[in-house]
Amino acid sequence: MSEAIPIASDHAGVEMKDRLVSELKKMGYAPVDLGSKDPNQPDDYPDYAHPVAKEVSTGEAKRGILLCGSGVGMDIVANRYPGVRAALAW
Repeated sequence: MSEAIPIASDHAGVEMKDRLVSELKKMGYAPVDLGSKDPNQPDDYPDYAHPVAKEVSTGEAKRGILLCGSGVGMDIVANRYPGVRAALAW
């Protein structure tokens, strides 16, 4: 069974998230897309950061991927969860 990796983005990261989901599948992982779906519909990054960070914090997932316009907001939200260490990567 392949490792499930939760992945989410706000509207600013939808296109990159969709590309990463495709690549993760090719690599044998099982990405779990937790949103957002529409790059043209503004939304709030915490709505997507919390579910991914919670899965990692509770041990449901070993790792997760978060994308947003700057990456900073997602880091701040995720790092509030016990056992989660989020870092900005370019």
